[in-house]
Amino acid sequence: MGFYRVAAGDTLSRIATGYGRPVQDIAEWNGLPANATVAPGQLLRVAPIKTASAIVVSGLQSGVDRTGSNNGTAMEKASLRPDGFTWPLNGPVLTRFVQGRHGNIEIGGKPGELVKAAAAGRVVYAGTGIHKYGALVIIKHDKNLITAYGHNSILLVKDGDAVAQGQPISEVGVSNAGMPSIQFEMRMNGKPVDPLSYLPAF
Repeated sequence: MGFYRVAAGDTLSRIATGYGRPVQDIAEWNGLPANATVAPGQLLRVAPIKTASAIVVSGLQSGVDRTGSNNGTAMEKASLRPDGFTWPLNGPVLTRFVQGRHGNIEIGGKPGELVKAAAAGRVVYAGTGIHKYGALVIIKHDKNLITAYGHNSILLVKDGDAVAQGQPISEVGVSNAGMPSIQFEMRMNGKPVDPLSYLPAF
């Protein structure tokens, strides 16, 4: 999968053994000393960065989960209307969607402010596998549509979690430009669409 969420009683050494990796590798991929103490709920990279990044990109392109399944069931039963979304964060739009150039919007906020699911669905990715998105959550809403929430500070959900519309999924972090904000992206059949076409007017 590329990432592991620490359970009670885990140690860095035990996790490394479980994934067949040297403890030094696990420590290096997470910016930790080899003798670091890990805490329950902490998310650790357990695969090389290149592998984890490929997983994230694949998820954004196809909307499938990290095992490659279509993750149908309850999500495929949801038929999302264009007006069926809510804002993940109440803040100004700092950067707008531009077809072919900028595939998302950036919404300003305050550090630590709660980010909420724009619609009900299932978390198919929660991690830090690619620098462009920082701490990232991807939610699959039906067989065609996903939303992605990047540049978070703390993730409040994990892979496989079912989420309700408006449920907190993360906390606002800081963008690569140093602005407290989130990067919000919507993809239909793997292609970026303008979130402002789906979100209600303020």
